[in-house]
Amino acid sequence: MKWRVISVHDVQDFIETLPEDGQHKVQWVEERLEELGLDIARTDWAKHVEGDLWELRVQWRRLFIRLFYYRSGDREFTIVGACKKKSNKTPRREKEIALETMRRLKKQLRH
Repeated sequence: MKWRVISVHDVQDFIETLPEDGQHKVQWVEERLEELGLDIARTDWAKHVEGDLWELRVQWRRLFIRLFYYRSGDREFTIVGACKKKSNKTPRREKEIALETMRRLKKQLRH
């Protein structure tokens, strides 16, 4: 059974800025998340960031794209941030924005 993957609006906007073949590559990696669920953590596509936050690692041409996600429910992931990576380190500001978005969404679900 597939997992459900949802994205916040900002992530969708980011993906739409990519050329069509870049969008297809991101979609392909998102489909791996749907198929593999938690097992994606055993692949090179996923990496733990902090707390409940993980990143999907997408390489397209010479560009490295990161999609920040967390497990938001039973068989469900929410992608809360996205960025282009230009150095060896994940951009701190983008990570902080993703962490804050995740916290905000979790808080909304509790109320």
